[in-house]
Amino acid sequence: MKSAVEKKLASWERTAQRVAALKDRSSRLSQRVRETRDKQQAVVVIGFPGTTIHHADRYALELIEETCSDLGSRLFLRVREKLGLAYYVGARHFPGLTPGYFSFYAGTLPEKVDLVEQELLREAELMSAEGLTEPN
Repeated sequence: MKSAVEKKLASWERTAQRVAALKDRSSRLSQRVRETRDKQQAVVVIGFPGTTIHHADRYALELIEETCSDLGSRLFLRVREKLGLAYYVGARHFPGLTPGYFSFYAGTLPEKVDLVEQELLREAELMSAEGLTEPN
């Protein structure tokens, strides 16, 4: 029994090292992609490295997703209701066996893409600095 436990714990360490290496690599691969089509609506998606389904941070990201994705969420109240910048707004968390991703998204007019991006990043920075607080 002891050897089975030690073997499992040893695999956790190797897994954690692989996950850390993937996260480090993905944080250096930041890029901005803009695709234009002949449409009246634009979709803004801002992605961040996520976690695995086994990582403890998964629950925090699921909580952030939940608090940013309904009609009373901080994103909805600021970006859609207060500023009138988007048709819809929310967040998604996709954990996997390897680190997935976390994203904020919004549907808006093509000419408002930059403003929506700024507001989504502003909200992400506020949450990072202050945690989950009442919407402004």
